[in-house]
Amino acid sequence: MNLHNTKAHISADNADLSHSTFTNVNLSHASFTDCSLKNSAFSDIALTNSTFTDICLGGVAITDCNIDGLTIDGIPVKAALDAYRNQPK
Repeated sequence: MNLHNTKAHISADNADLSHSTFTNVNLSHASFTDCSLKNSAFSDIALTNSTFTDICLGGVAITDCNIDGLTIDGIPVKAALDAYRNQPK
């Protein structure tokens, strides 16, 4: 299925959308529950003000990202990384 220049509200339940590609797509206010995004790639993505709960991040690599205001379990990540990088070796 190809959606091009389309504005739609899509509900997908018990669906296999593996190998799908999303380019220049607005998914603001979307909700993802019980989804597998294993082995997916994300680039040039805005996740500002998003919340992640009960998420498996094992093996995830985060590089070249703006982490201003990012917290994990209430801990400011940028401050934690700065402290880690500045500790005596």
